[in-house]
Amino acid sequence: MFQYIPLGYASFLLWIVLPLWLMTRLSVTGFRAGALFGLKLGILLADAGFFGQLSIFAFPAGMLLLRMAVGALIFTLSGAVTGAGLAAPRLRPLALRVAALFLVCLAAGTVLRNIGPNPAAKMFPGRVGIGWEKDR
Repeated sequence: MFQYIPLGYASFLLWIVLPLWLMTRLSVTGFRAGALFGLKLGILLADAGFFGQLSIFAFPAGMLLLRMAVGALIFTLSGAVTGAGLAAPRLRPLALRVAALFLVCLAAGTVLRNIGPNPAAKMFPGRVGIGWEKDR
């Protein structure tokens, strides 16, 4: 199971490229315009992804709302940063800050995964991890 984790990180790269490509093609620039574009795209993609996974797994109703909210937030922030970068005369300073933040988040996620609590398991006991299929 854990051998597929790098594929999850590869999917993050695709989620970065998609908004950048769309914003470039649609000429969306600036922090505010990027955030609004990201919010709309995030709601659309988070909902589509959730319903696709719902056809395979049994999710609790609370997880639906949480996933939609987190997806919208992530794409809103992504759109804001991308829009600010597209409006800036130089991308290098922004790219370096984003890369540094990514590395910090990657390290924090690794630490929390290995030594921290598992909040999803506490929120949805018996429904998180391998074996969701048996709930359907």
